[in-house]
Amino acid sequence: GTYTKAWRGIKNRITTPDGLRQEYQVAVDGIRSRAKIRLLQGTTDIYAHGQSQLIASGNTWNPRPAFQSYSAYTAALAKSNNEHLLGANAPDNIVFRLETIDGRLPSLDDGASWASLLALYRLEAAENDWLYLRKRDGARPAAAGPIVKEGRFSMRETVPVPDSPVAVFASISIRPSLRGRVMGILYKPGPLQITLNLSDGTSRTRRLISGMASAGFLMSPWIESTEDFGT
Repeated sequence: GTYTKAWRGIKNRITTPDGLRQEYQVAVDGIRSRAKIRLLQGTTDIYAHGQSQLIASGNTWNPRPAFQSYSAYTAALAKSNNEHLLGANAPDNIVFRLETIDGRLPSLDDGASWASLLALYRLEAAENDWLYLRKRDGARPAAAGPIVKEGRFSMRETVPVPDSPVAVFASISIRPSLRGRVMGILYKPGPLQITLNLSDGTSRTRRLISGMASAGFLMSPWIESTEDFGT
């Protein structure tokens, strides 16, 4: 099979020298037609992932350092992505869709950047489950609000989130106890989870990534879909 494929590849290069380029273009056209992303003026980045869709759309890609949100799994990576939004080379447009993996808390993915996205960009359109954000003229970074609650808490402890007329962001630094560190050496620990009890009496349990949680993320209101983020 290895030699047969190699021979076919050599034969195709000789008989149809432009064949690979044609196949590539067909693939790109297919991605473009499925994604249906607008052609935007200026530079553009896409959240949370889907870079192939943005590239296929013909837009000028201006990527953040960790260019797929689920891969910014440490506080340093998450903060570096946020600094890109705050810098002079920030993209003019953001194509946004809320999408995560592994059952994570949705607001963890690039959660440290959400305050900057909300402060520096305005919603211009929503279509095909994409939000189109455009950089505001003269916008300033979001100022940190007052700390409404802080403290040390134990696992499985319920921590009330104070009522607030504005969004509440949280930063959670998780440190295992001595017993926990010993158990982590002897056994493979299970994934961390967080349960949010909502005001309507329901609850949501999602996976928590400690590095992302320490960088900061939106705790309230509960955002579960692209539409939620847009409103």
